[in-house]
Amino acid sequence: AAGRIVGELLHGQVVSASGPPETATDRSGAVQLKLDSGHWAVLHSGDPSQPSLRPAVRVDAAFACAGPDGLQVSQFFAADSPVVGEIQPGQIVQGTVACEDEHGAARLQLDSGRWISASTAASRLLLRAERADTDFLCVAEGGAALRGTLALEAPAVGRLHVGHIARGAWTCSNGDGVVWLKLASGEWAVAQDGEGRHLRAAERSAAHWVCVASESLTIRRGFELCSAAVGELQPGDIVQGEALCKNDSGTVRLKLGGGRWTSVCSGTRTFLREGVPAEGPYLCVATRGAALRAGASEQSAHAGEIRLGQVAHGLFLFTNEKGHRWLKVENGKWIVMHTGNESSSCMRQAAYTQEQYLCVCPDGAATRVGFPAESAIAGSLRCGQQVRGRLMCRDARGSMQLRLSDKSWVSMSEQGRDLLHLARFIDQSFLCVKGCALREDFPLDGARVGDLAPEQLVRASCLCTDQHGGSHVQLADSRHWVTVHERDAAKPYLRAVERVDRDYVCVSPGVVHAQVGFALTSPVVGEILPGQVVRGSLLYDDGQGCVRLRLNTGRWATVRRGSDSRVFL
Repeated sequence: AAGRIVGELLHGQVVSASGPPETATDRSGAVQLKLDSGHWAVLHSGDPSQPSLRPAVRVDAAFACAGPDGLQVSQFFAADSPVVGEIQPGQIVQGTVACEDEHGAARLQLDSGRWISASTAASRLLLRAERADTDFLCVAEGGAALRGTLALEAPAVGRLHVGHIARGAWTCSNGDGVVWLKLASGEWAVAQDGEGRHLRAAERSAAHWVCVASESLTIRRGFELCSAAVGELQPGDIVQGEALCKNDSGTVRLKLGGGRWTSVCSGTRTFLREGVPAEGPYLCVATRGAALRAGASEQSAHAGEIRLGQVAHGLFLFTNEKGHRWLKVENGKWIVMHTGNESSSCMRQAAYTQEQYLCVCPDGAATRVGFPAESAIAGSLRCGQQVRGRLMCRDARGSMQLRLSDKSWVSMSEQGRDLLHLARFIDQSFLCVKGCALREDFPLDGARVGDLAPEQLVRASCLCTDQHGGSHVQLADSRHWVTVHERDAAKPYLRAVERVDRDYVCVSPGVVHAQVGFALTSPVVGEILPGQVVRGSLLYDDGQGCVRLRLNTGRWATVRRGSDSRVFL
């Protein structure tokens, strides 16, 4: 006790003394306790019934206030210390340390450092709470009452009806078999009691499911397997679910629309399998065609064939327990697309197209009579030739194949080279900003038939890119081709311009120069005075924020300058 004082322990302060307590009695008879810090503090002054330090337990857990009248929050550990707040019935608090006071009542320190009573000699005032951040489904036929706190005596403030799904937040048990659930909306409900479970953890699911049972599958009115049957699913039928929930026997139940229920699986038996809608065309790519079946299993009756190159409209896809991929088509029949190896699929997803395509390969491209690239050659496309597509589908190597309007097939690319590009129809004016060649056919190998001079205006009807990233347009009048830009788009030959036919007023405080050409450095041949109105015919943006206007006189003037964003017209 004569040791040097190194600090103070405040009332309610928690300290650590781990392991078997190390104590010593000083000359005055006081019992000292060695702390983990290495310092000593008085455990009691000789009378163990009047301790200075009490054993405490770190809890770091959430608790629900079960007291019917709430709980007072004390400033310090002692129950008679000043009241600084209140915990409402049903409120969740975070506790850090628990300790019994001199009356044997449990006290709990909150994460704020304040204290509350956790229990009295007669009742528990706090119940340990666990996170339950998931959906819960009401399976009680009579529904479940919602209360403001976790007490059956509390008045009901609402009701969860059977089949209703609500988001949970916390669960806790009062120790007599009643499990309470606090909803994310703040109300409490009995999730389980001596009569059974009323609320079950569920998973919202808007997925589609296909019936893979060998015989009809019962649809029932309620969650329980003993509820009344209200319908059946036949093998191959497709339904959309709302929620999944497991019963006590391990059967996974699926909630359907209208509050009806059916089973997904039970033990080793599977009745429904999740799939995805697959609306769109599918192309048969198997040389021997593909078999159609009445149901979604190998045991289903044979219902026809689909031939190589034939297109079927798909509806639904799923994978069975063996890894086999099944496709349901619009006539209600089923096709095994593949048995685990997707590259050997007999049906491939396709897409309809009405677009125009341009052959961009200097060597042209071969057309074939069938879908496989190994089928017989039907003809060829020359570089620059335009064709119209009807159907697109990737082959086993991932190469996109295009069926043309004459029903022949052509590869969009081959051995890393692009053969065909999408040709986009446009109605766009371009201004030549750098002299370039006019070509009779697509620019890569077309004969030169003339030149475009700077400031020449042209109208294009078709735009296409080459395999190097260059962009080219076909002129509307002559059908000749001209390059917009080569690989580097920042160095164009042509720039898109907007045709205008409107008046502009000079808002500059000084005169605006009228120039011979679109370039800012072109010779000045006139002036536009402040307030003067001029007629414009063409707008040109240089891509750097500078906008130029061609007047109806053929001269050029600056509308806006990029360097300082000043507006002149």
